[in-house]
Amino acid sequence: MSLENSELWKRFSGIGTEMIITKAGRRMFPQLKVSVTGLDPEAKYLLLVDVVPVGGSRYKWHGKKWEASGKAELPPPDRVYIHPDSPASGAHWMRQPVSFHRLKLTNNTLDPHGHLIVHSMHRYQPRVHVVGAGGRRGAGGGCASFTFPETQFLTVTAYQNPQITQMKIESNPFAKGFRENGMNSKREREARIKRKMKINECEANQGESESKKGPCDSTLTEEGPLEQQPPPALPQPSCSFYPAAGINLNGAEAYVQHPAAFHGLRGPSSPYESPSQEIAAPPSSPPTKPPPEQTDFRAMLPASWPSLDMVPFLASAEPPEASSFSPFKFSFAPYPPPPRVYGPPSGYPGSQPPML
Repeated sequence: MSLENSELWKRFSGIGTEMIITKAGRRMFPQLKVSVTGLDPEAKYLLLVDVVPVGGSRYKWHGKKWEASGKAELPPPDRVYIHPDSPASGAHWMRQPVSFHRLKLTNNTLDPHGHLIVHSMHRYQPRVHVVGAGGRRGAGGGCASFTFPETQFLTVTAYQNPQITQMKIESNPFAKGFRENGMNSKREREARIKRKMKINECEANQGESESKKGPCDSTLTEEGPLEQQPPPALPQPSCSFYPAAGINLNGAEAYVQHPAAFHGLRGPSSPYESPSQEIAAPPSSPPTKPPPEQTDFRAMLPASWPSLDMVPFLASAEPPEASSFSPFKFSFAPYPPPPRVYGPPSGYPGSQPPML
């Protein structure tokens, strides 16, 4: 087994590789990527990864380097990461490099997702294991473990060494936004902070200038304060249906003076000479409608209905007297109905005598 990106690992190891860990789990960078040879092409194998603590100390960053600062915590629960392609044939593993880019590190000791559990500010060493799962007949097995010293790393919740931060920004393809021309670069972040501060300052100045104004400043005019301005004079309305001569019937003044003329109350010509006569005129009585013609509907019935007793109330002016109708008779049956008594079973034809 050989480490694919060993040169990148050696660059980070020369400074002191740091790996971010979170409760939800964080992937490693550089990635763990290996090549395997010498396997039986037809046999089945599993590839596993675990991390083991290095030394018995807890570490702390002191300005320029890492130093031991106490005894290490108790080791977390042992876990292994199984490659998703496992089990697979030896030919599958030897066909191309094997990447463990989905492996995640967490500091949650109760993690339910199967991530590798580690403690912060500790040093760890990854190990890769090749486990045989049987040959063509299901026999065989064995295990081989491989370690690469340049893959050791220190676990942190935030990068301590600024050189490591810069190297990861330059090397990680998923950190393009943090580069010099990226959206998350230091220059862009500072520019965004300045713009935000400027916007907040403008909003504060605008709010301060508005607070100095009174609640009625917008209603004041250049001529003088509101209380010194006389109210506008309104024309006196008239109850007359007909406006005076010389008034524009389409204007607002005409509606104020003669509102009735705008609601269809003006006739073609007035029979009165003055408004007083118009008001004093008695109302005309409404015209009376002639009574509707009475129709005998019996003539419209079919000839086969001569025996029907027709009630003589056919659109007459007054209904017939109540004495002309025969009274309606009601009959009530007891509820529930009384039970019906049937004879003995022998009384029905075909019945058999009871068995004794």
